[in-house]
Amino acid sequence: MGLIRLMLAIAVLLSHVDLRIAGLNPGVMAVVGFYMISGYVMTGVVLRYYADIRRSFAFYCDRVLRLYPHYFAIVFCAATWQQFTGSTNLFLTRDATAIDLFNNLLIFPMNFFMWNAADQFALVPPSWSLGAELQFYLLAPAVILIPVALWILTIASIAVQVCAWLGVLHPEWFGYRLAPGVFCFFIYGVLLYRVTHPAIGKSYQWASAMMTLGAVAIAVASLVWLRSQGLHAVPYHQEVLLGFAVGSGLLFLGSKLPRGRWDDRLGDLAYGVFLNHFLLIWVFWGSATPSPAQISVLIALSLLTAMLLHRLIEQPMLRFRHRLRRKGSNG
Repeated sequence: MGLIRLMLAIAVLLSHVDLRIAGLNPGVMAVVGFYMISGYVMTGVVLRYYADIRRSFAFYCDRVLRLYPHYFAIVFCAATWQQFTGSTNLFLTRDATAIDLFNNLLIFPMNFFMWNAADQFALVPPSWSLGAELQFYLLAPAVILIPVALWILTIASIAVQVCAWLGVLHPEWFGYRLAPGVFCFFIYGVLLYRVTHPAIGKSYQWASAMMTLGAVAIAVASLVWLRSQGLHAVPYHQEVLLGFAVGSGLLFLGSKLPRGRWDDRLGDLAYGVFLNHFLLIWVFWGSATPSPAQISVLIALSLLTAMLLHRLIEQPMLRFRHRLRRKGSNG
């Protein structure tokens, strides 16, 4: 799913240069798609390499080695740039405190910016969504390996999402930002992997197709209902549901396509693009919004930076991750 992940990362980049589609934010839809793909991919990783719940710590080490080194590199570059230039913007509104640095380095606290004001000093502004993803990783071994845990979390997350639609809970926070409301999208990926895995028999293709059609139908029906109640314009109800619909289709397509070398290479760039584009905007355009021609330059710079840091940082870390996986491989 490398090309799909790269497309989603570029959609996030475009949303941060104020691109809108019919007034809707494509970055929100892309983040929902990322969550769904993460649930799908992590299910495969856990079942193949960490299928014993006692190997959960090894799985956590795998994820730390995947997310943190590249992230730390961008944080260091952004902090150095901000220190030497003294620049301020919407996400860097003050001089850093020790707590600010702690929040940025740990990542988890960035997901709670609505309470701890972490967004007022965010060296990687999209890191709030990484905080939600890390919370899913903490629960992933139990959710994937223990059916009762999966269904309890599914029901609870759907309930939170519906309460956000109704305004019982903060619509944006619990419908899009915070882990309890978005766990259901990760879990969709978990369930789709389960029904597409050949081990369940010859009917898996039919089951995955029906699951995808069901997801699209649920998203459309929910959008119609929200519109009938006058709730569709509340941020970000429409984008989240459209992201669920489009993401389910892309995930179904990606699960059927053969894995290829070039697809893997494109996927290798997705995380870097997701992390580095804000820093590039700050360095080259400051507080200005890049023009359409400049956006092409921004995408090219982001891809080149992602390629460089993947080679320098992610590839060496991959060797350590492979060692962890070989110790628990079932295949």
